[in-house]
Amino acid sequence: MKKFIFIFLLFFVKNIYSQNLKIGILNNLELDNFKVELLRGSYDVFADGKMIFEMRRNLQLSAKIYEDKIILYTKYKILGKFDTIYIKKKQNILRKLLFLKNFLKISLKNNFQKNRTYDDNLIFYLKNNKFVLINEIGFMNYIAGVVESESGSKCEFEYYKAQAILCQTYLLRNKNKHKKDDFNMCDGVHCQAYKGKNLNNKKIYKASRKFKKYIVVDEKNKFIDAVFYANCGGETCRAEDVWSNKISYLKPVKDTFCIHTRQAKWNKIISFKDWKNFLFEKVIPINDSIDKEKLNFKQKDSLLFSYFLPKKYPTNSIELLNEKQKDSLLFENSFFEQKNRRKNFEFFEEKIKLTNIRYFFKLRSTFFEIKNIENSLHFQGRGYGHGVGFCQEGAMEMAKKGFKYKEIIKFYYKDVNLKKNRNIEFKN
Repeated sequence: MKKFIFIFLLFFVKNIYSQNLKIGILNNLELDNFKVELLRGSYDVFADGKMIFEMRRNLQLSAKIYEDKIILYTKYKILGKFDTIYIKKKQNILRKLLFLKNFLKISLKNNFQKNRTYDDNLIFYLKNNKFVLINEIGFMNYIAGVVESESGSKCEFEYYKAQAILCQTYLLRNKNKHKKDDFNMCDGVHCQAYKGKNLNNKKIYKASRKFKKYIVVDEKNKFIDAVFYANCGGETCRAEDVWSNKISYLKPVKDTFCIHTRQAKWNKIISFKDWKNFLFEKVIPINDSIDKEKLNFKQKDSLLFSYFLPKKYPTNSIELLNEKQKDSLLFENSFFEQKNRRKNFEFFEEKIKLTNIRYFFKLRSTFFEIKNIENSLHFQGRGYGHGVGFCQEGAMEMAKKGFKYKEIIKFYYKDVNLKKNRNIEFKN
């Protein structure tokens, strides 16, 4: 049965590698205008299925929205109003034989984002009167772009090998994550960070190309969920402590490699008032008949006191306290220690998921301790990210210390195997 599953996976992999991918790009910005410029190669511009323009070097093509249509124009003339634009690289056998690239630059007017460079093709159309942009791209070009976006350009070659294998394994498992949006993956952390073309380190593309046929599978020969993040703070998480499902290969790992790296520690101070607001909004159950928006601070405090304090203190003793004293009890119990990774903060016997605290306060991780000082909660944290699976900064340090890519992968994912199919064909 395992052999049958693996043969099916190899057939599936061969099929996906022979196709171009569609990656949704820059769509979180809700763009209403941008410019496209040819940097290398040659491209034709198709509008609503018809070729209307041949792009030339140093000539910008601008797009903006007008009356539910795309206005396409250059510095010299308006090309027309359209629904869908497809900027497609020309097929050139000589360029392909010489491994010469075709790529475009997208310039964003009046935007804090930097301009982006993309390999291969570009598609855009309108949805809800905003642009939808899609980078249609070859598999290896995409993987190299993701590896640089996720890792930077100054890592060891062994690290790039490991990250490339994991990025392509993640893609193969999740290639239809945005099927409803008419593309495979987005360019944000919802999928994999992708900021465009691999520009700054040739080793990244070399690693992506050399290990393009490798995938990571579990004991049942299924693609692993190759999740990764910046820094675990010294210990990775169980999958079930962050998400709902238990996954055999995503187990806690003590990681001493990342503890002195750039994102290993963080601090944040939160007012006691904001902490109480979290408890009120996300923890205590409120009767549907109560309109929370109409409650004042005193009424909210009263609900908090009546819910939490009786869990730890006798009711008759609580009744003797004034509001300030009750508030002090709530504050005094708002400390939390976490020497090893935990799932919950047990606050007055109430189990509060650390993930809920993290998302509410936009914390870097769930690996934190809380000290209550001068009417504020001081969060002292470790790591950056969800903490499940591959710790990027830890893996970078492992590569610096001489560990090989297989050792790095198997350190963070337990009981997994790397598989290779020599018969896979790739398209770029």
